Amino acid sequence: KKRQRAISMSRPLYLFGPTNYVRIICITLIESKWFDWCTTFLIVLSCALLTMESPDISPEWMQAFDNIGLGFSCVFLVEMLIKIVALGMVLNPGSFLRDPWNCLDALVVLVPMIGKKVA
Repeated sequence: KKRQRAISMSRPLYLFGPTNYVRIICITLIESKWFDWCTTFLIVLSCALLTMESPDISPEWMQAFDNIGLGFSCVFLVEMLIKIVALGMVLNPGSFLRDPWNCLDALVVLVPMIGKKVA
């Protein structure tokens, strides 16, 4: 059974109208169950990776964990961008930042990336 979300007929980011091909693909993606399953699987995998880090591991392994973590961050950033294109950023009802879980998602994705830039 397909889930239905309130998809606005507006133009997310003032770029993607309701009939824009890219937006239609993004809406189709976020409405599919496998998208949620893959996202959940990647979150669990990322958490498992975090539990493996330790101050006792070699610098090579630490670099490998950093690279894998960066890969996960990029995947989660793409997931967030797909949702923003599909739902809109904040201006319309049902948009990305009007859902508290998506706000948490954005925080979890963006803070580590900002931290890497600052450090």
